[in-house]
Amino acid sequence: MGQGVLEGVDAIFGVHMANQATGTISARKGVTSTLAGGFFATIKGQGSHAPMPQNCADPVLVAAQISYDAAV
Repeated sequence: MGQGVLEGVDAIFGVHMANQATGTISARKGVTSTLAGGFFATIKGQGSHAPMPQNCADPVLVAAQISYDAAV
């Protein structure tokens, strides 16, 4: 996401549809939606000798990048 993309934004609303008729708006106190599932990712890599990092695919760096991208 680029810098400044939320300049001038006063509010953001999240919408979750739960078998409601079109045009219906409802609210309730407390949790109204939860994560129904999730996923696991297996990241495979290949190690290398320290002076030859170009010969490896470091799974720790890949996992760190995925984690960073998800947080940004």
